Amino acid sequence: MSTHGHGKGPRLIAGEPLSEEGSPYETSLGGWFRLRESGDPVLLTVEHRLGPPVLPPAPSGLTMGGGLVPQPPPYSRGEDGIVDRRHEGRWLRHVTTQTRVAQVVATEARQWSPSGLLDACIAAPVDPAERGTGEYPPVSWVPRVAAPRVGSTVMKYTSRGGLHRGRIISVGEDGQEVLVTATDDRHFSVSGEPGALLIDLEARAAVALYLGDVYMRGVNERQWAVLWSARPLPLLMESFRLAPF
Repeated sequence: MSTHGHGKGPRLIAGEPLSEEGSPYETSLGGWFRLRESGDPVLLTVEHRLGPPVLPPAPSGLTMGGGLVPQPPPYSRGEDGIVDRRHEGRWLRHVTTQTRVAQVVATEARQWSPSGLLDACIAAPVDPAERGTGEYPPVSWVPRVAAPRVGSTVMKYTSRGGLHRGRIISVGEDGQEVLVTATDDRHFSVSGEPGALLIDLEARAAVALYLGDVYMRGVNERQWAVLWSARPLPLLMESFRLAPF
């Protein structure tokens, strides 16, 4: 978290730990973007680490004891399958300070999502004037956005896990999944890091949103025991209609 707070609290920078209110799971703030139409700031992170999947309502609004239970409003789906969930009042908190920082406004929620599904969400800050920042530690420059490239060296930073480096070994033929291997003897990720951005060090660009571990994948005629999966950032920005911060 930035050491230079203003007004209601410090600004949030990439890599900070987040959780959904009422959920035991932790994720990481990927980065800040703006909605193309309004210019409003939003943060980007993964969906599957926020909270348990929403259960469908009981038939006819009845509990097992026969009493009425409130029925949630239906999801409103826009283009590209994005689900508008503002009416659900889902709030994100900063894990360390336990302060409410943002409200989920749109998501593609597919728990245990296979390749080809977004598994991402955007959230609006509580205080738009003070929460958003384009900072990305530990680099001294603000990354641009670019497509992921096979063979490029990428890094991922979170306040929990620090700095990890890897190499992109595959970008799916459909352009929807990036696979990364570690470049040293450490795992590329620790618990709570899904949601972090992958930064291409040669291109000085943010290229993908980290999702998590994948196992026993065949790539380039080799079976890999463990790899790390990410979603291309240009795909997410187009789906959520985002612009750079």
